[in-house]
Amino acid sequence: MIKILAEQVLLGSPSEQQAASAKIYQAAADAGIRISSIAQLYGAIADGTVTQQFTVPAVNVRGLTMLTAAAIFRAAQQGEVGAFIFELARSEMGYTNQPPSVYVPLILAGALEAGWTGPVFIQGDHYQAKAASSGIPVAGEIAAIKDLISQSIKAGMLNIDIDMSTLVDLEKTSLREQQAPNLQYTNELVSYIRAIEYDIEVSIGGELGHIGGTNSTMEECQVFLSQVSGLRKLSIQTGTEHGGVVNADGSLAKMTVDFNLHKELTDFIRPRFGLAGTVQHGASTLPDKAFATLPQVKAVEVHLATGIQNLVFDHPAFPQELTKRIAEWVFENRAEERKEGMSEAQFMYRERKRVWGPFKQELWELPTEVGIKLSQAVEWRMGEFFDWLGVKGTRSLVDRLTTHATFEPDFSETAVIVADATITENLVD
Repeated sequence: MIKILAEQVLLGSPSEQQAASAKIYQAAADAGIRISSIAQLYGAIADGTVTQQFTVPAVNVRGLTMLTAAAIFRAAQQGEVGAFIFELARSEMGYTNQPPSVYVPLILAGALEAGWTGPVFIQGDHYQAKAASSGIPVAGEIAAIKDLISQSIKAGMLNIDIDMSTLVDLEKTSLREQQAPNLQYTNELVSYIRAIEYDIEVSIGGELGHIGGTNSTMEECQVFLSQVSGLRKLSIQTGTEHGGVVNADGSLAKMTVDFNLHKELTDFIRPRFGLAGTVQHGASTLPDKAFATLPQVKAVEVHLATGIQNLVFDHPAFPQELTKRIAEWVFENRAEERKEGMSEAQFMYRERKRVWGPFKQELWELPTEVGIKLSQAVEWRMGEFFDWLGVKGTRSLVDRLTTHATFEPDFSETAVIVADATITENLVD
């Protein structure tokens, strides 16, 4: 029954989507599944109530969403994990055809499929503005982001990451002048969220510097956080790049990452500004041993996307005929995005994320035995992540701290898809 409803959410008409979403939510609520904000947990970390060191994984599920979410919930059950997040970026919502009102019920369907109970954290990632010129957003961008925020909160995304780092004006000389647009629009969007949120605090993150740029500094933290309030965490740049650095043969090159920067900046901002800590983006393709480092250096959250996508697309069970058709689609429809000197392998690696939306029906109709193998692979991999990141055994902690009122989503609005809201070529993690 839940799978039939999920299919209607993914592939049905707007009216079918709305009706099926409402039924999924009611079934989830009846089963004890709670759409939640992680603000209370992050507040307890910030004030020292929580002393256990762990890094919360936030997973961008671009497709096969019910299947993937169910696998992650099963891995969480096995490890008694409560501290984990499902998220989707503004850019991803467009090319995966998953606006908030579609993504949230598919995650809840996965929770039901896995027999999950308790809090479920769902996050809007990289709510980011395109720049018309240095420090100036494209006309209508801020209004569009506000509309997306409104849709997100109504649907149950009670965690929002504001990313105005693309508006940092590096043509200016002083840090204060450089950060001025980031400060202005982050504050505007924080105020907007606080004005429309219900009686539950939406957990809000900010972003200091654009991922893929120069590493963040203590001085930037001081300038930014002394003028922005209401945040629970801060994304910084440590040397990673969204999607990883790809060699000509399609393999991943090593990234030089300053993980100790997390400890330095978390120790600086936590007592002074009351944030839980720093966030690591662009990390899912790092070497495995790097993930166990993150809790040690007090990174409060890490974002994972491309690694899970690669696991699915490159799995031996993934149908080769579908792989071939996906490649043909990429080379036919994304050819203008191929940069000079980019090998076919590099181009395919960068662009195959675009197929989740166009191929959503074919992916939904994968043979059962294929789905089982992919689900098992995701479950196993997430079990590894949970272990490395130190979140095993956090279930009782999260249950105890997540005490806010029950949230009831509103799926009555027709889903709005932004065709292409990608800001940077490699977004997202």
